[in-house]
Amino acid sequence: MKATLLNVGRSLLALYFFLPGIMKFIDWDRHVALMETHGMIMVPVLLALAGVLQVGASICLLMNHEMQNFVKNLGIFAGLLLLGAMNIGKSSEVNIVDDTA
Repeated sequence: MKATLLNVGRSLLALYFFLPGIMKFIDWDRHVALMETHGMIMVPVLLALAGVLQVGASICLLMNHEMQNFVKNLGIFAGLLLLGAMNIGKSSEVNIVDDTA
């Protein structure tokens, strides 16, 4: 049962990347227009790169036997992003006490 649930979860997560990656090629003109309205440069190159990466990542995810480690690392990354966001603007100075006197 555990293996089945892991495979289903992995497949659904892969679809999350695969379908938008494919749509970048199917509805190319719409995606180009959207990117151009946001002032992006090199739109065709970046759009193709994004589509290839999304499709490639989804295929890798389907073949990834280390799914638990992938999700764990994703959680750690999310936590570090939150920690970094909470500390934006705070001083990173460290007060060093000279106790030799």
